[in-house]
Amino acid sequence: MRQEMAKRILMVDDDKELCEEVKDILVDEGFTFDAVHTGVEGLERIRLGGCDLVLLDLKIPGCSGFEVLRAARQMPASPRIVVLTGRPLSRHLPDEIRGVQQDRDEETLDLADAVLNKPFEIEALLAELKNLTQ
Repeated sequence: MRQEMAKRILMVDDDKELCEEVKDILVDEGFTFDAVHTGVEGLERIRLGGCDLVLLDLKIPGCSGFEVLRAARQMPASPRIVVLTGRPLSRHLPDEIRGVQQDRDEETLDLADAVLNKPFEIEALLAELKNLTQ
């Protein structure tokens, strides 16, 4: 039996212009969309429920996207989470170059349902949403 497509998207990103651009596209695609701009607001909205999928930036004020992701995964009804990041991932760097914090951060990224690097193509975002909501 096919599940219905998730309709409620929460974007947690301090780039208000990007949030508006994504909102315009996702609303046209039939999603309900809301955005908050700090990690604290994002975490509170996730705790309250009401979102099926979260688009989460890593570098946000309040508490980081890493903290939000770790906390969300401890909740009984954690939504699907797509991490949006502009930071390079160091998984393929030699151990002597990679730092302990980088390793911890990248282990946290494994908790995400998907990771998209910024800038991302809207088609890639829509494909991930489709994949995660089927």
